[in-house]
Amino acid sequence: MKLDVFGIVGAALHFVAANFVSVFRIGWLPVAVFLAVDGLTRKIAMATSSSVLPFELGYVTTLEDTVYVGTFWWANLIFILVSATIMIAYLRTIIERENRGDALAYFWFGHAELRYVAASVILLGVSAVVVVAAYLARAAQLVPWETGFYAFFVLLAALVWVWLRLSLQSAVILRERGLGFIRAWALLRGNTFRLALALAIAVVPVWVLGMYGYLAVPGPDWPPLPEWQGDTIQNWPRKWFEWYFQVIERMEAYPVEMSAIDFTTKILEYALTAGVIGKAYVQLTATDGR
Repeated sequence: MKLDVFGIVGAALHFVAANFVSVFRIGWLPVAVFLAVDGLTRKIAMATSSSVLPFELGYVTTLEDTVYVGTFWWANLIFILVSATIMIAYLRTIIERENRGDALAYFWFGHAELRYVAASVILLGVSAVVVVAAYLARAAQLVPWETGFYAFFVLLAALVWVWLRLSLQSAVILRERGLGFIRAWALLRGNTFRLALALAIAVVPVWVLGMYGYLAVPGPDWPPLPEWQGDTIQNWPRKWFEWYFQVIERMEAYPVEMSAIDFTTKILEYALTAGVIGKAYVQLTATDGR
């Protein structure tokens, strides 16, 4: 069965529009927790930005680097916990049509949420091991620098495809128990790019509007992009991270405006993503007897 891309996108948009109060009520507290942790991570990144950039060199050499990398992974763990809470809640509303009550805030952890966290940690851990191994191979000069640089991004693209192929895992975890790796992989056979297209149509406009807000608030204070022309490819990572830290500095100067943009876009991203995944799962399992 081939996914109806535009039908799925329309259903996801209808879910958000018709249930906006519930979408906000379910999502505001988990998103607020995520943004608080994200803001703390940015502050620590700024405090340690004068040290060696670990992503460029492939290892850490100082206490500040250890704090930076450790905070990055803790922030990702918090992000997974928040994603479990909000995604499973939205999927229950979409797939099972379950009313999550009229409480002002929602933050619940049950068996489905714990399995979501376990599956996400496994997938993130395997991806991290693959990426780090490839990066260390390049750092050890087992391949020419330029070849390793481009091969690294090919590997990242392959990992993105794997994550897309497992996109329905959260819905499988909710409805069919287990961790859902095999079932989610099988469900999207022949439909991976259709689901990716549906997610892009639904979510990318939210990203574009969010980026427009990010650019509009600082206005002329926004740092210019790095100059790549005439520079060696080895200097690109450092220039990129230096620009990134400048962006963080500008964002810190407008905390209220940036927080409002982040808060709105995150809720819409989660709700639309859950809408697409939930509707795709329902469509693909409508005739398989489960």
